Amino acid sequence: MEWRGTDSMRPALRIDGLSLKWLAIVLAAAGPTASASGQDGWREWDAGDVTFLSPPRLRAPGVDRQTPAQVDRNGPDWNFTITDNPNRPDRGATLTFVWSRDVTEEPTGDEVMSDARMRLGGRDARKITWRTPSMGWRGYDVIIDGGAKDGARFRFTCHAPEFRWRETRSLCDRVAETIRFPNETAQVAKPSDEASPQQQLEIARERLALFLKNQAVAEWQGAYEAAKKAVAMEPRSSENWRIYGYANSLAPADREKYASQAESAYRRSIELDARNTQARFLLASLLISRDSLAPAIEQIETALDVKPELATCKVVEDLTHLYQKTGERDRGVSFYSGFVVRHPEARAVALGQAILLKDTGKRAEALLVLQKLATDPSAAPDETAQARALLNSWL
Repeated sequence: MEWRGTDSMRPALRIDGLSLKWLAIVLAAAGPTASASGQDGWREWDAGDVTFLSPPRLRAPGVDRQTPAQVDRNGPDWNFTITDNPNRPDRGATLTFVWSRDVTEEPTGDEVMSDARMRLGGRDARKITWRTPSMGWRGYDVIIDGGAKDGARFRFTCHAPEFRWRETRSLCDRVAETIRFPNETAQVAKPSDEASPQQQLEIARERLALFLKNQAVAEWQGAYEAAKKAVAMEPRSSENWRIYGYANSLAPADREKYASQAESAYRRSIELDARNTQARFLLASLLISRDSLAPAIEQIETALDVKPELATCKVVEDLTHLYQKTGERDRGVSFYSGFVVRHPEARAVALGQAILLKDTGKRAEALLVLQKLATDPSAAPDETAQARALLNSWL
């Protein structure tokens, strides 16, 4: 396969040359992962008291510095903005991070759509979803106590034009899951019989994050027990089963036993919610580790159809490798050809489509697919760059 990126990834899974870069997306989506730097080629932003990850296409606007200033929670106010439209942030997907005594509970937008509690970076937070009709924006704010002596608060704001909000919201949710406050002790509760299923789930997620960071067996044990309680208390929750499966998959010992339990949990999660893409990706990674590649392909294909924004260059690259490895190139061509019709906004699949067309002797058709992507003004820069690279190597 003439297509290999150079981005590193942690954690990495390699099976006979298959790098599974898409696995990082899954691990991030499965819950907070403090060590998930490099996920799907994402950039790590380190501002000291605040760290987070984002796709490489998100940059600071204008001539702003591309490295955030360091946060001093008891010092000056701090803010940092990234966007996929640096010249016109008002027209792009824009994410702003603020640590300031001026942050209030008031929403950034004009009309409040919803107001709910959530967890951010291991802390209790308030999430306010809003819209501003005069600007044609949709967005949300997530606000927490910044832990400063002077009462400063931290706010994460995400917004985009209304017509882009669906894809932007998914992106921002994934970025929010990577936000960390590394210089403070995580507020992780201990499991208890009195905790609700949702509280048990949050405990499991946060302890898994700590386990991935420090590999402390006690953290994994606490996460496993909390997830198991969540499943017992609310057995019809797909999310509970997914996190329980994920905890099993990270077991530091007796891995064959826990891997079997993880597979059963993922399958139960999917049975309860066929649209749970994270569970499908996690099941796919487990199946690949057992060399059950065809069933893994099925899970990945279904997940991408449910959530086409997951079809990034890295994901398509490795799915294409799976088609090649199993000798199911015609199946891959058929899937990609139908996918671009069903989801024309997911342009990266054209790369896999072109490679498999060339593999099956349809070189002229493959070149046309690449030429169209290489000149598509709506395609992401990494997509057009990959298309041009393949064209140059083939011509």
